[in-house]
Amino acid sequence: SEQPIGIVPSIEKAVREAARALLLRSPSADTAKATPAYVRREMRREEERLSPAERASRGRALAAAGDARRAAKLLSRDPPGSWPESERGRNFLALARAEAALGHSVSARAAAARVPDGTPESFEARLLENDLLLASLRKEEASMPPADDPRLASLRRALHRIAVDSAARTVRNAARERLLLLAAEAK
Repeated sequence: SEQPIGIVPSIEKAVREAARALLLRSPSADTAKATPAYVRREMRREEERLSPAERASRGRALAAAGDARRAAKLLSRDPPGSWPESERGRNFLALARAEAALGHSVSARAAAARVPDGTPESFEARLLENDLLLASLRKEEASMPPADDPRLASLRRALHRIAVDSAARTVRNAARERLLLLAAEAK
């Protein structure tokens, strides 16, 4: 019969530390079929003990791993004021991406709008907001709106602001790509 780990008091601290390390370094280990049930159980217990900053870090890792549902749940659990200020932009961007992946475009746009301006993540958040707005426009119109639609002009201006030299190269290139696609679709 399988004996649960953590039973022996002398190893309880080591078990907790190992479970915490697994939670923070391997975001999907607690749901992997290869992970023994008693390890998953210890990881669930330890997840409840994580600090708000650690939960947010885990939420970002889950979002990056494609587990949008659990990422959104963790990133929505604590008030943003409990996160370190230096991590708020990353946390809101991860929450926005998770909400977008779940199809919650209004929540995704709201989270992206909370990414502080001037942070490295702000350009990515603005790009995501624009992508969500364009998807919403396409859905409303059942196709691409006409080129002279003022909403498209607003999107183009926003993309021009993102495609500046101060943005990361990947974000700048993505904004320029979207501008080209908008121009091509308008013709």
